[in-house]
Amino acid sequence: MHTLELNNDLRILLVESCPDRSAELTASFSALGVHIDAASDADTALKMVEDRCYDAALINLLLPRISGLQLARRIRACREQIACVLMSVFPVPVMQLVKCDSGIVGVIPLPSAPDEVVRFVQQKVARGKSSPEPHAECGCHPTPFDLPVYRFA
Repeated sequence: MHTLELNNDLRILLVESCPDRSAELTASFSALGVHIDAASDADTALKMVEDRCYDAALINLLLPRISGLQLARRIRACREQIACVLMSVFPVPVMQLVKCDSGIVGVIPLPSAPDEVVRFVQQKVARGKSSPEPHAECGCHPTPFDLPVYRFA
């Protein structure tokens, strides 16, 4: 198993309506020392984004009442510095995400091993943190993230 060295200051919002997957990912991130909060729906996620500062949002594409893509747009409208990563059991046309200016920085196919998810999110957040100055309000680092968006193998 590959050992990851993560920044303990990394803050992630997980938006997953499946309780089992949410529990698995939450436990995996927590075991690596990453601060993770979980929301089971878009309304809860948006309230959490308004109240707290996150480096990344890990969002299931299929959520009740709103798509993960729509939620990513709303999160980025509220907090532009958050790296939004979609998770999906379905193939996602990556170039469509680029064209719709959703703010998505990656797509993770489900199922994926939790350590691969952690590694992928870490890479995306690290790329965003290459910006010289942190966000004044909360200390998170602003975008830009590199595009085009891609799926990892």
